[in-house]
Amino acid sequence: MRTLHIQVQPGRSQSLDVVRLRREFQSIATSNALVVEYRFSNGKDEGDYFNFDFDTPQPAALWTQIQETLYDASPFGQDVRHSSMAICTGHNGWEDYLLVHHWNPSENLDEVPAT
Repeated sequence: MRTLHIQVQPGRSQSLDVVRLRREFQSIATSNALVVEYRFSNGKDEGDYFNFDFDTPQPAALWTQIQETLYDASPFGQDVRHSSMAICTGHNGWEDYLLVHHWNPSENLDEVPAT
């Protein structure tokens, strides 16, 4: 099992509709066969943040679907891209992670292996 963590920092995009985004992530979690478990949390650390965590046996496939439906095709995709980072943790949790998206385009990104 692996986890796809998506953290959204709404302060990075003033037009981001957080309520709608939460509904979109909840819809993915409940309707996608790749999602085994879903968790949401939020907090404040130099600004608000929202964490969307998806346990999945196929993180590359799930990340591709989320990119296609939220990051690329949704009406607020630009806001999501500019205010989020996505990290995939492996079997060893945070000791084994890949950065797959970051709001800062100069960050070096990793690819999630297909298996």
